[in-house]
Amino acid sequence: MGYIGESVEIDLNVGGFNNNPNFDSLPPSAMRDGSINITLQDGGRRKRGGTAHVNSSAVSGTPQLMRLYDYILTTGTQFLMMAGNDGKLYKNFTDTIKTGLSTTNYWDISAMNDLLIFTDGASTLQTWDGAAGSSSDVSTLAPDWAADSLFPQQLVLHGRGLSQRMWTWTTNNKIFGSAIFDADDWGATNGFISDTSQVFATREGGSLTAMYEFGDSLFITTARNTYILQDSNSDKSTWGFTLAQFNAGAAHWRVLARTPNDMLVMMDDGEIYSLVTVNAKGDYKASSITKPAFIDRWIRDNIDLTQIAKFHMNYDPKIRAVLVFMVKSGSTAVDVCLPYFIDRPVDQAWGAPFENGDSDCGYDASVSTLVRVAVGDYRLRTGSNSTGFVWDLNQTTYGDNSNAYTGRFTMPTSGLGDNIKLKMFKRIVFTGFTSSADDDETLTLAWNTDGITKASQSVTFIALGLKVNDPAAIVDQFTVGGSNYHMEAILSLGQPARRLGISVSNNTVGDDFYLTSLQVDAKPLGRRPTPSITSQAQ
Repeated sequence: MGYIGESVEIDLNVGGFNNNPNFDSLPPSAMRDGSINITLQDGGRRKRGGTAHVNSSAVSGTPQLMRLYDYILTTGTQFLMMAGNDGKLYKNFTDTIKTGLSTTNYWDISAMNDLLIFTDGASTLQTWDGAAGSSSDVSTLAPDWAADSLFPQQLVLHGRGLSQRMWTWTTNNKIFGSAIFDADDWGATNGFISDTSQVFATREGGSLTAMYEFGDSLFITTARNTYILQDSNSDKSTWGFTLAQFNAGAAHWRVLARTPNDMLVMMDDGEIYSLVTVNAKGDYKASSITKPAFIDRWIRDNIDLTQIAKFHMNYDPKIRAVLVFMVKSGSTAVDVCLPYFIDRPVDQAWGAPFENGDSDCGYDASVSTLVRVAVGDYRLRTGSNSTGFVWDLNQTTYGDNSNAYTGRFTMPTSGLGDNIKLKMFKRIVFTGFTSSADDDETLTLAWNTDGITKASQSVTFIALGLKVNDPAAIVDQFTVGGSNYHMEAILSLGQPARRLGISVSNNTVGDDFYLTSLQVDAKPLGRRPTPSITSQAQ
């Protein structure tokens, strides 16, 4: 006899991580708090890729890494530069070019015309040509650095037309530009020095926090405002600054992430805004990418904002997501990463937090940088908090250096369109994909009805055998590229209730679960009776 009842299909490509406390306003496909290690770059719900050590042996002394930089010369010679909290700058995993620098500051590194330039924020600016046995002090220092006993904090390459300079700033609000095309000359004759302390002190009593280039403009930020360098005139004596039309700044220079067509910036209150959007709206709160999915609330509830100086952000082109690395409440080092997928609607763009509470992983990272691994292969790599390792992300091993981690998505308890009607929940049918025809995955289903927790069940996600893109196989007229295989799992429930809550997880090394939809079969049993109320005369 055929099934008598209703079937509700939940498209898992809709929705994302959402911390709205009003579950009734969430779509059934949303992921609420408790979800972990779920990526959205392929649509649906997929366990994030694994992470693996790049270096087979830890850097001697296992320093915390304070900066990574991919230094590539025009000859093709390449170095992964690593600054450690041992005060050393490494050109590979064993050899140093400078020692005796800061053991507490985050460093910055850049390059221009094959010349590497780096600063620890507390010492004389250094250069290296990729061949010498050690670095050197810059040839011509800005006179203010010695006079003020202050040093460059950040390095940004910026230019207009055929002119290009390296730019930096110091903590007393002075801006410096190198000579044109020469990061070794910061003198007053060829460089640019502007004492902007009165500009910033008058407006807000604030200090510079960051600078970045977007388009052909150099943006300079305090904690609450942004200024734009006016450097279009060939006469640098006419240069100055204008206040941006929007009301927003940056917490510090490591919480900036450049995407292919935008710049995402974190404020000191944990809000993250889009530069393109805020430039149009003028208000960073209205341009927030965290508010629509209540991620700002999740950050306030789960993240220690007093340690925001340790946070960092970067764009990962492999999954087209900005990764936001933060410190959880109760921790002292970066131990969680929130992924923001730039191609999705802003209220559906957040994946579930990437972390591993049981083992060290690539998201326990004090620094990150984009590295050219091969032609056309660019990867975001991270540097560990304390183990002396550099990590690769998005690994198909689905383990953190062979250690297990849990991938889980938890959906809101939902009446599937009707929170009043009583239903007999008969079964759930999951569909998705795997990369191998014999690669069956075991998933754990935790579920509740009307908020009452039921016994978790194990379900085998079975590959159907034929390739989805094989001409001999037609599965709902849906095909995918590569060598993916269609999978299905059926789980019986047999429980009357008004609402159903579902949580799916897997914590097996090597398992890649990838769910695209689920179908809930439920037979209506009637609506809750409405109590009669009889008016009584007073």
